[in-house]
Amino acid sequence: MSRIGRHPVAINPLQFMATPDGWFDFGAPPPAAEILAAVAEAGFGAVQAAVPAGTAPRAYADELARWGLAVGPGYVALGWSEDAAARRGHLEQARTQAAALAACGADLAFVGLDAAPDGARMARPAVGLDACDRRLDRIAAHVGAAAEILAAEGVTAALHPHVGTWIETGQECARVLDLAGPALGFGPDIGHLAWAGADVPGLVGRYRPRVAGLHLKDMARAVADEARAAGLDYRGTVAAGLWREPGDGDLEPAALVAALGPVDDCWLVVEVDHSALPPRDSVLRCGRWVQAVDAAFRAG
Repeated sequence: MSRIGRHPVAINPLQFMATPDGWFDFGAPPPAAEILAAVAEAGFGAVQAAVPAGTAPRAYADELARWGLAVGPGYVALGWSEDAAARRGHLEQARTQAAALAACGADLAFVGLDAAPDGARMARPAVGLDACDRRLDRIAAHVGAAAEILAAEGVTAALHPHVGTWIETGQECARVLDLAGPALGFGPDIGHLAWAGADVPGLVGRYRPRVAGLHLKDMARAVADEARAAGLDYRGTVAAGLWREPGDGDLEPAALVAALGPVDDCWLVVEVDHSALPPRDSVLRCGRWVQAVDAAFRAG
């Protein structure tokens, strides 16, 4: 298992699904062998759990093991609707996802609202467009219910704010954590929170006892600022070069990891949604960063 200090490390190799327009093509990914070979070559010991449709969870775990990879945390994209019947359907979908994660060996899932590409906040990202406390309170109850469902399946739920959804800003993140109940942990993406202007170290410190995992990436603040001033949408901002490999931007992810402390209760998942590098090169650079930061932690 790869680690930084005592924290286990995985990668979510989204680079391989990224499209030039700033989004993803999950319908036609490269062969799994191409992705897993790059992950293993980069020195990662685990990969974020994502059981392909039509694949048995144990068969998926066995395939990772053939590459020397363990099953890392998973992700549950939780649908949201103002319609109560639709919400019940979304919760059942979360239950199904959680059961598959548990069956392949994952005991943690980052839980974020489904980031629909045509969502209202995608057109004006990272500014908390049309914020509404009453709607957010209903969302908090919905996320809390999902967390209890995941817990019943043996999976810890960790809130994952994401630009373009109704849980986007630091204030929205804190309100949901405060209202959703004790079953919900915290699993922020430091890049998405920073893009939305949140005090990421402050939030992580405030909720440290509930932090079960972090998505680690880096970001070019100048790109975010210029894109906001130009009125670019989500895809346009990402395509302009927002995301960077850890250590290559302005977020200082190593300092945030150091602030977690010495306990080994937090998964670190490296994730670069979109890179200027070819996917394999991006994954290899991420692996070198993990190894360098781990070596620095051990030496210090």
